[in-house]
Amino acid sequence: MRRRWLVLILSVLALATACAGVPNSSEPVSVRHVDAGDEFGDNPDVQAVPRGPTAHMDSREIVQGFLQASTTEVDTGHQVARRFLTPAASAQWQDTAQSTVYGELLIDEGAGVNKVSVSIVQSATVAQDGSYHPNRRHVTHDFLVTKVKGEWRIVNPPPGIYVTTTDFSQNFRSADIYFLTPSRNAVVPDPRFFEVPSPAMANRLMQALLAGPSQWLMPAVVTDVPRGTTLRNAVVDDTPTLTVDLGHLGSMGKSQLKGMSAQIVYTLAKYNSTAVRILSNGQPLAVPGVQTDQQLPDWQSYDAEALPASAPLYVVRDGSVWTDDGKRVPGGAGRAFYDLASVAVPIDGTKMAGVSHRDHEDQLFLGPNGGTLAKRLTGRSLTPPTWGGQSAEVWTVRNGSEVVRVSAEGNGQGQDIVSPAVSKIAPVTQLRLSRDGTRVAVVGRGGRLYIGRVSRSSDSVTIDELVRLAPGQSGFTDITWSDGDDLIGLAPNSSASLVPNEIAIDGSSRHTDTIDTLPAPPTGVAAASNQLTVVSSKGEMWYLDRTSWTRVPAGSNSNAYLSGQAPAYPD
Repeated sequence: MRRRWLVLILSVLALATACAGVPNSSEPVSVRHVDAGDEFGDNPDVQAVPRGPTAHMDSREIVQGFLQASTTEVDTGHQVARRFLTPAASAQWQDTAQSTVYGELLIDEGAGVNKVSVSIVQSATVAQDGSYHPNRRHVTHDFLVTKVKGEWRIVNPPPGIYVTTTDFSQNFRSADIYFLTPSRNAVVPDPRFFEVPSPAMANRLMQALLAGPSQWLMPAVVTDVPRGTTLRNAVVDDTPTLTVDLGHLGSMGKSQLKGMSAQIVYTLAKYNSTAVRILSNGQPLAVPGVQTDQQLPDWQSYDAEALPASAPLYVVRDGSVWTDDGKRVPGGAGRAFYDLASVAVPIDGTKMAGVSHRDHEDQLFLGPNGGTLAKRLTGRSLTPPTWGGQSAEVWTVRNGSEVVRVSAEGNGQGQDIVSPAVSKIAPVTQLRLSRDGTRVAVVGRGGRLYIGRVSRSSDSVTIDELVRLAPGQSGFTDITWSDGDDLIGLAPNSSASLVPNEIAIDGSSRHTDTIDTLPAPPTGVAAASNQLTVVSSKGEMWYLDRTSWTRVPAGSNSNAYLSGQAPAYPD
């Protein structure tokens, strides 16, 4: 699509250079319509080279040229785009304020003398810190133009840049900046997008890490990078090792050194590196227990997404709990004593929680995995339980609106979590904590999907700042975390059949999987990092093998397949 846009611009310039004045009126002209996923015709590797202003451009061409140049220049300070501005406007233009991503743009010269009106259908904004914010709405900006040495120039460019969806996918690079859970025992990804070339990404990532969490995530996480820390020199890329030289670290304890190192290594090595060498004022930083060149395996204990290799998949069959080895779990849960409809096990595998629908009420059972479970909570309805990466407490939603956390110890009936935001979207049918415990996915009224943050203090826990994901989609019936950045949910397609939807937690991407090879639309889904994505369909478990669904075997017996409902990995 971008190649067709360049042809349009060149055609306009060739045909209209004789018109140097501002017309009194004209009909709105559709300048560009771009859909996500468009490519450059038959050659997606073609890159647009922005052109500066040429003699005798009319006002519309100046605005068109400015928009095109600002959306395709990468990490140049938008020097070409600034040539379309007056000298004063160029000096004052805040090109890094934010990026506005759009799919359609209209230019209307009839707004008045020396004015060109631009209207866009905005799909999202990217803040200065790189955080992505879906926000579909119409935006209009009146570009004021004036003559400078006989040529039209723009007086009032809007802060930031306008970026088409295609240029966004071509020019912006995604990466995670890693911070820590409040307990400082796990890293938490903070997704960002940066308009910089690949060689500059390591520096941009480190600058973002030093600047701290995005505004949305900030109340849910902490950082072990000392306040005032600086990047003394550009990150040195001596493949496969990146060298980071920090200044003003000050005095740091062993725990803080480890936490900061984990943040840096995850941020850089997860993006594109094998090892990271951290220096303090030019000298290797001594971190207890690791070599000078640090690697991801050195900090594996900080990875909340890393399930043990032995972690099983749990399913429910006729009220009893089974695992993917084709065996019942020990104890009453495996013998249908509690008549469970859903089950959850924390990552360490020591506990089990399950919800049953019987005796005209829902009941939450909780206890040791393989042991006796105790009834701990009842209600008209309870959502499937979720642990959020730790075995101290399990969460559920009672009666559609009351978020309750139940301690794994003792026999209390649970503690309500204050969350006006959740109450506003009631009734809630699904709530899933991220495995690091800092965020929560919620299915609310009408099957709408939301992401919220979990803010903890010494005496309270709250869920706030709910953001709707996949705003054009409703009818979600199940949701799970596939990793720290992505969710998989079941929602109806255009044929009203439930299909798996893979959704980025910042709303920046969404992919729908096929169900053509399933015996029936799926009813439940389970996913985890480095694990098979599994769905239940017609009482059987299926996993996606590239583009085809295959039945999950029950243990090592290749002739037996896993059956049941409500699949769940440890969470």
